[in-house]
Amino acid sequence: MRISLSTLSSRQKSVLEALQRNENIAVSHQGKVVAVLQPSDANAAQERMLRTPAFGMWADRDDMADPNQWRRNLRRKRRDRRSEDGAA
Repeated sequence: MRISLSTLSSRQKSVLEALQRNENIAVSHQGKVVAVLQPSDANAAQERMLRTPAFGMWADRDDMADPNQWRRNLRRKRRDRRSEDGAA
């Protein structure tokens, strides 16, 4: 599907329907294609994330079982160090 930039906002429903049919949409301005919209593949994005080497690298750490508590403890240690330095 090809659509001009000026009519893109008025034909949003047909654009979404085309994307749901897995069609690419070429957006043109003054007769030249300036962008191509393509359907999102959320499953593929999630699979790429799971294959990232850093994903889950701290999964086996017991101290990271609750990330919020770990962060609070880290900040508490920093705050305590700063107060000790200021008191001395």
